[in-house]
Amino acid sequence: MARSKKGFDGISGLIGPVIIKQYADKTVVTARPNMRRVKRSKEQKTNSSAFSEAVDYARRIVRDPKKKLEFAQKLKKGASVYHAAISEYLLQKNS
Repeated sequence: MARSKKGFDGISGLIGPVIIKQYADKTVVTARPNMRRVKRSKEQKTNSSAFSEAVDYARRIVRDPKKKLEFAQKLKKGASVYHAAISEYLLQKNS
């Protein structure tokens, strides 16, 4: 794992085979994790599927200006419509 105190300021994310992360005063460069051999449990697969559905739901709301405005009116000022829609979907699905 490489560390840098200067040089990658403000950069984060996936770049080719490496991930650049920002922690307080440090930048950390790590290898991209290889998840090919990881066996997911039924519950993990179910949760992953539900989250994918929630993301699709949130994207549909955000893309439709009318639905986005209606949804935003239910939220506190400054709250994210996208994140609130994901949360609402998952709460409804689990109840």
